[in-house]
Amino acid sequence: RALEHMARALTLKTNDPNVLDRRAGLSGELENYDQMLVDAEHAARLAPHNARYRIRVAEACASQGDYERALRELEKAEAVAPNEQTIYSLRGDIYSWRGDYEPALVAFNRAIEIIPAAWILKRRAAAHFYLGYYQEALADLRASIEKRPVDPSTLFRIPLRYVAACPDEDFRQGYLALADRLVELNRQRWTLNTKGTLYDAMGKHSVAVECFSSSIELDPDLPKTWLKRGRAYAAMGDEEMARRDFDKYIEFYSDEVEQNPENPKTWARRAHAHRRLGRWQRAIEDFTAAINRVPDRPVHYKNRAETYCLLERWREAAEDFAKLINLGDKSIVTAYWHTLARLGAGEIDAYRQACKLLVKQHGESTNSDTLHWVAWSCSLAEGAVEDTARVVTVAQRALTVQPTNEFYRITLGAALYRG
Repeated sequence: RALEHMARALTLKTNDPNVLDRRAGLSGELENYDQMLVDAEHAARLAPHNARYRIRVAEACASQGDYERALRELEKAEAVAPNEQTIYSLRGDIYSWRGDYEPALVAFNRAIEIIPAAWILKRRAAAHFYLGYYQEALADLRASIEKRPVDPSTLFRIPLRYVAACPDEDFRQGYLALADRLVELNRQRWTLNTKGTLYDAMGKHSVAVECFSSSIELDPDLPKTWLKRGRAYAAMGDEEMARRDFDKYIEFYSDEVEQNPENPKTWARRAHAHRRLGRWQRAIEDFTAAINRVPDRPVHYKNRAETYCLLERWREAAEDFAKLINLGDKSIVTAYWHTLARLGAGEIDAYRQACKLLVKQHGESTNSDTLHWVAWSCSLAEGAVEDTARVVTVAQRALTVQPTNEFYRITLGAALYRG
């Protein structure tokens, strides 16, 4: 609806860069990056000396995977507004996404010189961590927490599996100390859950159980806490306690279904709960119940298709992915999984038809990730498409945008092999 209002505003002010910029931002939130880029470029042409519009162009390019152009756009913005913090924070993000942490660190340092905001400190913490500067990472996380103690996501800026595998014992202990500090500052269920999740990831399951139990005392009606404690019990080998918590977790969603059996969302929520517990068949049954209530809702087909894939029931998965596409889903991920499911089901002709459609719909994309998936999908089996040279070109275009991406390089190798 907001986009509709923006469209009306543009009929009155055809060349208003501010309205164009705001619509570009809304398009980005809706993941319509092509429209975002069109509006951002239009605004930047109308007001070439406004750094904000140039930054929006960079955001649109980065969202499409065109990092090189995004960096060039940021250089243009920097020439106009050298003290605009967003330029350097976005530059740091782009380098981080590319895995180039040294230049990312330089960019984040500059952003923090301008304004030492908590959200940039935690980004710099991740760059420090990936470069092996563990104490510097801890210092940034500590500073971010002190500046914004109500934000539990600070500790999750570095994935917990990397924290647990970190070779530096001082870093791991310091990380746990920060979790304790969060609880000290905010004794709420989310801080206790954060601490419990950290301890569980690091193999300290009994301490995790204590954290989750304290959280349940504060708020016994949060299903996810029961799930987390059940997993911690299971990791300890206490199957009886784990089963009790898992049953309690499902009970929340079963109550919803009983109270409102015609609402597809209640069935879908319970389906997700079953899936988190690995109860695949029950999840499929609940997703099917949701589909029966709203046959034209794409998300339920997507969820059921993904569950079929987990069971390697490729034929049923392929049919659900095909239904998704017929309902208007143009996602490259859906298209990829459709080709994979057709191949897994042994439906070679259907696989080739899916690849043909994939190349037609996405082969001219400017998004490097999209190009990568097109080329990879068409390289899974011999004879996927007649024009193998085009697939090679698609893979080359993806690698040109991100020349250091090893996955793209593997895809190009696969395309050349099939060609």
